[in-house]
Amino acid sequence: DHVKNMQVRKFISVGSFEDMSILSDESMISYTEKLLGELNISETKIKFWAQVTNLETKKCEYIDKGLMKLFLPASCAFPFLMPTIKIDENTYIDGDIASGYGVDFLKARGSDIVIALDTGEYSYLSEHHSNLVNRILEPLTISLHKILELDLKLNPPDLLISNLGEDVKPLDFIESAKLVDTGHEKTIEIIDKIKGLVFE
Repeated sequence: DHVKNMQVRKFISVGSFEDMSILSDESMISYTEKLLGELNISETKIKFWAQVTNLETKKCEYIDKGLMKLFLPASCAFPFLMPTIKIDENTYIDGDIASGYGVDFLKARGSDIVIALDTGEYSYLSEHHSNLVNRILEPLTISLHKILELDLKLNPPDLLISNLGEDVKPLDFIESAKLVDTGHEKTIEIIDKIKGLVFE
């Protein structure tokens, strides 16, 4: 419900443009803190890792301890959409930039079944390219989709929930309510497949 009711405009800050980003990291961290308080990742009831890209090492990292209000925004800090997130001595951006679905990581840590989420196929629309924001984000979006395509071939999940929507782009969380509802509908559609994996 919190995601569906997000007012994205309140996260936009003029100051954030100094960091070559559309959204403000302070606003995103503050919003996450409002939802989760000072919750540490290690305290979650269900095992959780924040998947981030460390700009110093240029590698994907899976964080299992630390403040959720910091690492959750870091895990979705898509370049130009959000600024980098500095935590202690490290600087982080979206984990997908350096990795994919993390199937090999989860399997190596005892996960019997991995269910992955694919937000949709990418399609290029030339009329969108006249928009400055899209001109910046298009190359990154294409690269990210290619990374995920390759990762699916190399480390396929046991079940992939795909095609949540056509042409989903980084800024489309503005329509978060619609995407949450669509995701729920898609999950219901394949619930029997999930049960088959879990109880076979």
